Amino acid sequence: MKRILIISSSQIFPPQSGGQLRTASLARGLVNAGFEVSLYSLTGRKSEYLRGLGSTRSEIEPGLNEFVDRSRIFGVLQWATYRLGLPDVWISLPFPPPHTLESEIERCDVLIADFPFTTRFAALKKTGLRVMNCHNLEFERYGKSFWSQEVLVPLIKRFERKAAQRVDLVLVTSENEKRFYDGIQEVLVVPNAIQPRNKLGRDEMRTQLGISSEERVVLFAASQYGPNLEALERLKQFVEL
Repeated sequence: MKRILIISSSQIFPPQSGGQLRTASLARGLVNAGFEVSLYSLTGRKSEYLRGLGSTRSEIEPGLNEFVDRSRIFGVLQWATYRLGLPDVWISLPFPPPHTLESEIERCDVLIADFPFTTRFAALKKTGLRVMNCHNLEFERYGKSFWSQEVLVPLIKRFERKAAQRVDLVLVTSENEKRFYDGIQEVLVVPNAIQPRNKLGRDEMRTQLGISSEERVVLFAASQYGPNLEALERLKQFVEL
């Protein structure tokens, strides 16, 4: 059985944001396709650090497990980056990879770097397929200030293009992202989606939730993060049309 390793900057299970849902759905889809999938998450969650919890490995379901590295240094770097409103640039710092991660990379047949910033670890994978899983174009997250447009956005654009050159395949969510990476690397569009764990059919689920067959339902799964709130406002405007 082929082994797939997904490297993430933060803990994925249980999913608590739209980005985590994308990665979780990708992992589960690969398990359903017959692969053995391991996640290596470089940081855990705030509540677990406050409880003094160390690094753990958990079986999510048969064929799927997640190792959460709760290094205090990584946790502080992730927190500081988030507070400054920056992408996960801390991962690009030239620190040696954890030994556990090196071992996981050696064992896997396919390496998937979640977001462009974890592609630095793709260099450690000398054989096998290397993939980058994109959630969006990172440079589009930033506003119209001089700092953003003249400094931050060009830097992140260059980083995203360089990240694509480190892998063999890029997974994107939309045709817009595909156009950005076309000509740099092979690209495959994998739209965002979730696979309901409930085995009920559509009609049974509507009945259970009290939703009539005539009503249209839009599910927007995301955290209260700036870009998500902007997207939610656009979605509300669309629904009102």
